[in-house]
Amino acid sequence: DLIIERPGLSTVLVEIKSTKEIIDDHCKNLLSIEESFSKPIMYVLNNSKNTIMKGRVKYINWKEGIKEIFDYN
Repeated sequence: DLIIERPGLSTVLVEIKSTKEIIDDHCKNLLSIEESFSKPIMYVLNNSKNTIMKGRVKYINWKEGIKEIFDYN
């Protein structure tokens, strides 16, 4: 859904889901474009209260994810 370029930092690839469920299929689009970027950081932002890593993709609540993505000072 989003490709976020941050000066001097890794590009962030984001998939946004409104569900609380964490489903492996949610990251398929991220993984399909991953190799187009140099070591991207990948997130699935959702409504879950849990944060988990599935391979190279972080599934995280959307509010926490936004803080994490943009708090790079």
